[in-house]
Amino acid sequence: MTPTRPHALEVVSYTEGADSQWVNDQLTGLEKVLNGFNEKTETPDMQQVSPEFNDLDKFRNAASETSEAPETDKHKFGCLEIHTMNEWMQIAAEQPNPVPLCGELWATGELCILWGAPGLGKSLLAMMLADAIARGRQVFDELCNETGEPKKVLYVDMELSEKQLQKRYSNDYQDNYKFSDNVFRNGPILNDADILPSISMAVDSRGIEVVIIDNLTWIIEDANKSYQAADLMKYLKQLAIEKKISIMVIGHPKKRNTMDADRSLKLGDLSGSANFVNFADSVIAMGKGKEPETIYIKQLKARNSEMKYGDDNVIILKRAKIKDNFLGFEWVGTSDECDQINNGASKTDTKRAAVKSLLEQGLSVKQISSELNIPEKTVYRYRKQLNDSQNSQNSHA
Repeated sequence: MTPTRPHALEVVSYTEGADSQWVNDQLTGLEKVLNGFNEKTETPDMQQVSPEFNDLDKFRNAASETSEAPETDKHKFGCLEIHTMNEWMQIAAEQPNPVPLCGELWATGELCILWGAPGLGKSLLAMMLADAIARGRQVFDELCNETGEPKKVLYVDMELSEKQLQKRYSNDYQDNYKFSDNVFRNGPILNDADILPSISMAVDSRGIEVVIIDNLTWIIEDANKSYQAADLMKYLKQLAIEKKISIMVIGHPKKRNTMDADRSLKLGDLSGSANFVNFADSVIAMGKGKEPETIYIKQLKARNSEMKYGDDNVIILKRAKIKDNFLGFEWVGTSDECDQINNGASKTDTKRAAVKSLLEQGLSVKQISSELNIPEKTVYRYRKQLNDSQNSQNSHA
């Protein structure tokens, strides 16, 4: 980096990056002062020369050292940094391990996508997450937060006005909910073209550690164009890596017809290009639950954690006032996804009956899993349900 030079002979320490050309220029000027003379005297006025330059040999040696070409980093090849696998393992060992922010659903350092149909409560859940993480707590007892300390969270809200926000988090515009002071939110968006750079600046200025963007459609012109989706996700991924932050982006599903409403949620249901899920570290889907005011949460992708909440073990939540002035969700439990969709009950009952029949025939869990083409953990869960039901009947007999 070239040092600033307010006047002729002002320099920085050699170790602070003085470039060789500038040093040589100063050296040439110094030699003229030391060897030259004016009309009045042949003795140079050494008081006008900075003490740093009186030792010409020392300065010339420094200039010579500076002019030498810097050693090329043997690991850098253009935009690529190349190491052996063992070196990368050592580099990784010196970095902090990802830890859960929200159980198996989202971990530190991850780029996560939460999507679901309009009106299900994606923003409610995201704000619950923001406030819990900002307090160093878990959003539900069953979904641990192992960071161990409060974190500063930026909630980029591009949907609610200030009064809509107040209504949601107050008791009819009175008795406002007291959020953690670690939760930050933006005001009205004046120029959506500047959103991403503005987020980056806010992260630096406020010391933000977690960013939640609500929602995806505001930060991309055409979500169906693969190159736009790729560019956006690369930017967010790079932001997460460089700033050492965790990012969640809220999205919407593709339009589903009536027949599709009875099938399980899949990765390909997210609206837009496949590049969204390709670049994401974790993907969570939200579906409409079977009972009134309920929704279910399903894991669709996880790079750093177990796929605990898949087809046969989705999370059931019920919309409720957590306090008089905070609208959110309560934990209900877990369920097979089939139980939550319109034709699910008959499918689940059929599978459970098949498991019961094979258990009575003496087949092992592994054999039943292979026979019915279902996960072993599903067989274990059905077996436990059957045993619990039998024990309950016996206790009432």
